[in-house]
Amino acid sequence: MKIIIALVLVFFIISLAGWYMEGKKYNKRATLKQIYNKTDKDKKKIINGMTILAILSLIALFL
Repeated sequence: MKIIIALVLVFFIISLAGWYMEGKKYNKRATLKQIYNKTDKDKKKIINGMTILAILSLIALFL
């Protein structure tokens, strides 16, 4: 059980860090949508994958 919680936290931190690093490239007032639109496809896939993994592990946590 603790392993699943740790995995959820790791995936969330990685996905948040990914979006944060992408956002730092552009101006500080850029909205999430603008950052998302400017991010290249490969990075989008990786960061989205991490986000999806985090959500799936959260769902698994409650089952």
